[in-house]
Amino acid sequence: MLSKEVLEKPCFYISDYFEKNRNSYYEALDRVRIKQLQLVTGLAQSTVDAVVRKFLEKDILKEITGYGRNRIFMLYRYFNISANID
Repeated sequence: MLSKEVLEKPCFYISDYFEKNRNSYYEALDRVRIKQLQLVTGLAQSTVDAVVRKFLEKDILKEITGYGRNRIFMLYRYFNISANID
């Protein structure tokens, strides 16, 4: 709405609490995601992290966002195989 000049200035603001505690908030989100992954796989966090690192080293996975958090991975080898099927 700002870019279309419907509004002259933003009409909402991120709460002061979230601004001050942004890192803690994102760390808590990561812990929830890790806990969900641990429940699904039955693996410890350190094991999941080690498997992801190994898959990245072997080009099985590719991280596609460039982010340090909330990363998204692609099954690179699978994608290449399926993309090359004529």
